[in-house]
Amino acid sequence: MYAKEMSHADFGRGKLPAGKAEAMLREGRRGMPDQERIRLMTRLAILEKENGRELRRIEESYRSDYIGIPMLKNGLRITAVFLAVLGIWITCHAGFVLNVAAEGQLRLLMTGALAAYGTVLLVTLIFTFLCVSAAYYRELRLEEEYQTLLRLLEEEGQEKGEASLR
Repeated sequence: MYAKEMSHADFGRGKLPAGKAEAMLREGRRGMPDQERIRLMTRLAILEKENGRELRRIEESYRSDYIGIPMLKNGLRITAVFLAVLGIWITCHAGFVLNVAAEGQLRLLMTGALAAYGTVLLVTLIFTFLCVSAAYYRELRLEEEYQTLLRLLEEEGQEKGEASLR
């Protein structure tokens, strides 16, 4: 039985031994002992309690929304912060900005500011994409484990129901 192979610490952390739920489903275990069913139900309850928000969020959203919305939010935040920092810099270096404008080099200064903005935005969006993608796939695996355990428990319940009708 897989529950005996797990330590108590692993049982509460949302981890099954590698592939145990899938293996149990493939084997199509018949007549699962009640103690094993209780452990599966406990495992499902722990998953729901510890990761309920993530499970609902992964079920309710498409991958593009899950990743795109945080990227959009961070892009807007970076733009706001960059404009604020640029405004402070211009205020602190007003004499320099006026001299550059008088010499007709304002376009060069603006090009430099836009290049800096583009670089900061690009690096931030790449970092956001990588972090959110990793979270998405981690939560997707958690959802798959949850659905596998649920399917295993439902199949066992149906088999017990059919057996009691005979």
